[in-house]
Amino acid sequence: ADAEKLSLLSHPLVFALLKYKWNSLGKYVYYLALMVYVAFLCLLTLFITYTPAPFNVYDEKKQEMVDLSGLLSDENAACPDV
Repeated sequence: ADAEKLSLLSHPLVFALLKYKWNSLGKYVYYLALMVYVAFLCLLTLFITYTPAPFNVYDEKKQEMVDLSGLLSDENAACPDV
């Protein structure tokens, strides 16, 4: 059954129709979707890069950021006074 479908797709008339559809509209839709996807990836990368990690806490007493990642990975961890 699959070989039959493949032989139908390789028929010159079907091949010409697919080529016509690609050249008339398909490539524009494809490249537009590709550009939207690349723009999304760029914006997502910028968002991830410039968003501070949720486990960094600002200590108002010391006026500095406290990195809790080391404390959270320890199995006997306790929350510091922040």
